[in-house]
Amino acid sequence: MLNQLSKRTINIITILFSLAIGICLSALILFNLIGFYEQNPGRQVTIFLIAFLVVAILVLFSMRAFILPNIDKFKAWNNLIFIASVTIILILALSLGAKHYWDMPLVHKIQVCFDAEDGTGSVTIDEIIDPNTNRQYSPFAFGDSRYPLNLESGNCINGSLVNMISRSNQWWIVPRVRFLIKTTPPDGRFYAAVNDVPSVVYFDKDAEEPFPGEVIIDEGFDQGSKITIPWHKAWFLAIKAGMLFLSAIFLSFFFFGLTEQIITFSDDKSNPENGKSDVMD
Repeated sequence: MLNQLSKRTINIITILFSLAIGICLSALILFNLIGFYEQNPGRQVTIFLIAFLVVAILVLFSMRAFILPNIDKFKAWNNLIFIASVTIILILALSLGAKHYWDMPLVHKIQVCFDAEDGTGSVTIDEIIDPNTNRQYSPFAFGDSRYPLNLESGNCINGSLVNMISRSNQWWIVPRVRFLIKTTPPDGRFYAAVNDVPSVVYFDKDAEEPFPGEVIIDEGFDQGSKITIPWHKAWFLAIKAGMLFLSAIFLSFFFFGLTEQIITFSDDKSNPENGKSDVMD
């Protein structure tokens, strides 16, 4: 098959195919990571380009090492059946196992304030967590590089929370946010507004029940902003389906080539040129 093409043509086809598969695999990886959706568009583009470059180089190496040396074997019916079977299995596995690949981002604006009774002191927020998944929200979303977040009396912090909406979201799961506060806060008013819907908690050291170490808010999450463009458009879903299909095809060819290389290596080790095994009796 390749003997009919010039070396330059083969190189061009290999590079173009590596670039295409690099895009597909990068999307398959990044679109499953919720942290990718928490970035601003400019940072998303940068992350995607870096991932694309790395993956494309790996794909190019894989093609030269495992696929091209065995390309003539793809014409055999038993090998075609193997590749088709693996492709179908991978399509099903990647489609059903994709955690956020088909989801749509839902962004919630949030403002958190604290007013101490004596006008001094502060609240230390050790973590901000999604209680339903136990996922820690990024501190970058609140203008800081790390936890804990220190909230002085009379001040506020503003940020955003990103949740994912799928077509099979469980209706019984209530979106919430948990503010983990390990140090007992001073008496005062803790205010949190999700999508401009306020919730207030009063801290009181003399209360009958001790402070539980956390504040959970569940109001306002029904008013988030859905990022429908492009994430939930039919044409974009079709593109993602195509990228998943091409990724599955490449991976099936890669696994076939890898298997053939392992078998060839094993045969060479057990059947050297002198006709004797290099394993001592």
